[in-house]
Amino acid sequence: MRVALAGPDFLAVDRVSLETMGIPAHAVGYMQYAAQMGLGQFDLSKIDIRGEKPESVKKTFKLHTNVNFQLDWLSNLNKA
Repeated sequence: MRVALAGPDFLAVDRVSLETMGIPAHAVGYMQYAAQMGLGQFDLSKIDIRGEKPESVKKTFKLHTNVNFQLDWLSNLNKA
């Protein structure tokens, strides 16, 4: 992709990475848990992005064939 991301907040960097790869942010559990624990910024609107914006460099990645099975844990959140 010829894109480099860096920052002092690991969660913010990972969150912006998801945007550049076209991956839904809600699908990455550890990031949600880290945000709930106050370990970093998950809200994209509160992240100071310098340089190119994610939408200008976005390349949507094709997820593997078992992605729906892998994301099955999301349906269990609604049941809790």
